[in-house]
Amino acid sequence: MLAGTSTAAAETTANAIGGAEQITVSVNSDEKYWVGMVQVDDQLQDFVLGPGGEGIVGPSYVIKNVRPGSHRVVITVGINGGFGNTMLDRNVEVSKAEAPPTGSAGL
Repeated sequence: MLAGTSTAAAETTANAIGGAEQITVSVNSDEKYWVGMVQVDDQLQDFVLGPGGEGIVGPSYVIKNVRPGSHRVVITVGINGGFGNTMLDRNVEVSKAEAPPTGSAGL
């Protein structure tokens, strides 16, 4: 009988969370080398997610000044120099930012 060795497959996941006029996107990967490209409403964003390196913003990023409503977010991840695979493709709800209270309490 041969002794078997097992290796766990590396896992890569992506997420997008809507907030008050912003969307937080992130990728979590067991791989050493990967890059993530993000599209919002079919518009490629001007940043690259990744574990580090020149021009990389890190594994997560907050997209600010997003108009309230539903937005389609697509995250494509390329691993070890390979072609990208779509890891996330879904709608994210963005809420309106709460205005700070104004005025003063009179005594």
